[in-house]
Amino acid sequence: MDGDGSDEIRFPSKRDTWLMVILWCSAIAMVVFGVFCVLLPIPPALGVIVALVLVSGAVVTVWPLYSTAYILTGETLVIRCGPLILARVRIGSIREIVPSRSVVSAPACSLDRLRITYGLSSRASSRVLVSPRDKEAFIAAILERAPHVVVGVNGGKTPEGAPGPRR
Repeated sequence: MDGDGSDEIRFPSKRDTWLMVILWCSAIAMVVFGVFCVLLPIPPALGVIVALVLVSGAVVTVWPLYSTAYILTGETLVIRCGPLILARVRIGSIREIVPSRSVVSAPACSLDRLRITYGLSSRASSRVLVSPRDKEAFIAAILERAPHVVVGVNGGKTPEGAPGPRR
């Protein structure tokens, strides 16, 4: 991570109940099937190998639920999911943050998301979807480090009569 870590702020991902149920049921099914593989009348070594693969799959399935987080370290936003660091975004390159309910695959455990647009220009920009549990504190921490970031509402669309995006 960047810097000495003294100004590191960790924002865990919000977790949707429906997603937790699906992933935990899948993991439990893998473990149960793994136990049956050990008990089946097949060569014991094969049963143990299949059981280990299934239990490992169960761990990998639920790991992101408890480790997906967005970490602000100095001038960098680190996006972590499971054992992986999926992205490092220079906070100064962030241009816009808007709410999103996109179902596109992302390092987010909830559909209550923020779309972060970053990059040098609108042509050379990238986007990432995140779902911090405390969205307001996350946005405030970004704005503290990068006051130029535009924070939109309603997916970037401002309803008639509402104030425009915050700068």
